[in-house]
Formats: sequence, C-alpha cells, structure tokens
Amino acid sequence: MNKLEMINTLKTITQRLGDEPIRWAVGFSSALVLHGIDIDPQDIDIVADKQGAFAINKLLNNYVVNPVAKGSFSEQFDSFFGLFEIGGCSIEVMGSFKFKSCINNKWYSFDKMFNEVEIISFDNVRIPVISLDCLVNIYKKMGRDKDLSKVNLIKEKKY
Repeated sequence: MNKLEMINTLKTITQRLGDEPIRWAVGFSSALVLHGIDIDPQDIDIVADKQGAFAINKLLNNYVVNPVAKGSFSEQFDSFFGLFEIGGCSIEVMGSFKFKSCINNKWYSFDKMFNEVEIISFDNVRIPVISLDCLVNIYKKMGRDKDLSKVNLIKEKKY
C-alpha cells in the first residue's frame, strides 16, 4: 500500500468516526509513514481502548472482514481485534492492545500510551497518530529484530 492510498483510507475512517468520543490513534508502521519515515506498511493499524474498538466496529460496519472480538492473535499480542478493508487497504483495529516483551517476558498495556498521541493533518483531515517517542519506547520493549530496526529508522529521522 502506498502513502496516498493509506491517507485516503484514513480520511474515510476519520470521516466515518466523525465527532464520536472514541479514543483511537494510528499506530506502528502506518504511524511511521505519517511521521515521514520511508517504509511500506502492509496494513493500517488502529489502536483504541476496548469501548473504542467496538464503536469503530459499529461505525465501519460496511467494511468488516472480521468483527472486533476478544482474542489473542499470537503469543506476543493480545487485544479486542477486528479486521476491516476499505478500498483494498487492510485495517487492523486493536482494542486494549497488550504486547509481551521478547526481552523480559512482561506484558505491557497500550492504553497508558494514549497520552502520547499527536494530530497530523492531511487536506484538513485531522488524524490522531502515536508519537515517534512513544513508538520508540514500544518497539524497544517489544524487542523483536524488526522492531529494533524501526527504532533506527526513527532515530535517523529525528536526529
């Protein structure tokens, strides 16, 4: 998916969610792209709290591939997870997202990180995005090789 396709899909999502009081933000690789990091995300990752994930499921009901439901989609991740598709772009919604560190086997909750959301605007559409500093913190805690390589890309961008 290229950056333009991703932004157009995010515009659709943002318009569908409207002014609903939902805690959500774009995260992970798709957030890196919005911050100007040159990578090719496979999908759009949206993190939300539990209620937000179910609200997003309802508001994006025309685009549901797999509805939001509780489930661990790997040994390292846990969330209320749903899969959506808009214009050929895959969107993963993760409510109350938790991850297990490869470094210390501790579980970390994403809900505490909503204080580190920035707003990035494209064509007058305001998109909440997880900050680069927060992403560095998450990727370091995750500890996977592919995450640590993203930390290096962020450092190159910032410094």
